[in-house]
Amino acid sequence: PASEGILQFDMWNVTPSDLWEWDTLKQQIIEHGIRNSLLLAPMPTASTSQILGNNECFEPYTSNIYQRRVLAGEFQVVNPWLLKDLVDMGLWSDAMKNRIIAENGSIQNIPNIPADIKALYKTVWEISQRQVVQMAADRGAFIDQSQSLNIHMKDPSMGKITSMHFAGWKLGLKTGMYYLRTQAAAAPIQFTVDQEALKVADANVGKDRLPKKRTAPAGTSYMTSVSAVPRAAHLRKEDGINSVNANGIPTPSNTPPPAGASRPIASPSKPAAIKADVDEGDSPKVLP
Repeated sequence: PASEGILQFDMWNVTPSDLWEWDTLKQQIIEHGIRNSLLLAPMPTASTSQILGNNECFEPYTSNIYQRRVLAGEFQVVNPWLLKDLVDMGLWSDAMKNRIIAENGSIQNIPNIPADIKALYKTVWEISQRQVVQMAADRGAFIDQSQSLNIHMKDPSMGKITSMHFAGWKLGLKTGMYYLRTQAAAAPIQFTVDQEALKVADANVGKDRLPKKRTAPAGTSYMTSVSAVPRAAHLRKEDGINSVNANGIPTPSNTPPPAGASRPIASPSKPAAIKADVDEGDSPKVLP
């Protein structure tokens, strides 16, 4: 079709803007031909996006904080645009970072983040996949080959996948689904996140986003509410107690320590070296 001056958007019945001289280009193609029959095939690639500093091609972020594994090691990557907005609003902190990690890279359930920021930084798991397919169709009119469109579903089913395939087919997509991405059935244990600290931070979030002042209940004291740990009888030396009472019986303050209480703890001895561990020099014949 290109040899006849019919380009991709013509076959989609889409009229592009008049910013470029499409008619002149079509006449030149008819007269001189075209070097490549296909030019565009967008695809999400992790290595290219890492080099350029952007997300994978046209895909939304799968997480606002994630681990990037490369040959040099593992690196923690944060959505730079979200980071900038949170820093500008004075909301970015170590506690905020741990909260996002605990939410698996989502910010939708964090109470002190404004609603407009939450709407702007949805992950791909929080975006309607029908909207993703619709945006792929909007791009498709200007892509002469195809695009590697991945579908993300938390809990896929045959009905959902079939519905998604028919939606892409009706919109004219050449590739309805390249990969189907799903989430793991069980989330990994987050050893690096202090869950108790997150609960305290959430409880301290007020309407003005300032920590609430924690006060002790009336008539109580945090210092006196902790019960004393009982000590052994031979370690107690209370005032006003004689070492020997009237009957000559030793009091607890003078009770000798039980047998073995003051015995020093023996350091573990190094096991004797076996013959295989002994340096036999240059005479291997002496080894058994």
